[in-house]
Amino acid sequence: MTDKQALSKMLMDTSDKHHEAFTATNGVDEDWAIWYAETLLARDDFAQLFDQEITLSKLIYSLMALDVEYTASEPEESWSDYYAEKLEHYLSKEFSN
Repeated sequence: MTDKQALSKMLMDTSDKHHEAFTATNGVDEDWAIWYAETLLARDDFAQLFDQEITLSKLIYSLMALDVEYTASEPEESWSDYYAEKLEHYLSKEFSN
């Protein structure tokens, strides 16, 4: 089970770093999910929040799916809290070829 507050903070920290890295484009990056996933997986404390191995591809997919879901549902909570609440579920989904 994840610590949702810690995960939400990690997501916000990653967002801040992403915005700094892409200052020239005001944070716009078509491949943002790849950047976020690589940055999160590089953190030792990120993987410790989950009871499973997290692959780069599954994290990228999960972040992109959450972005679509969050945008469509227009929840009142912050995106980072929303993602933190749902990310474990997305990462645990089984995918087949």
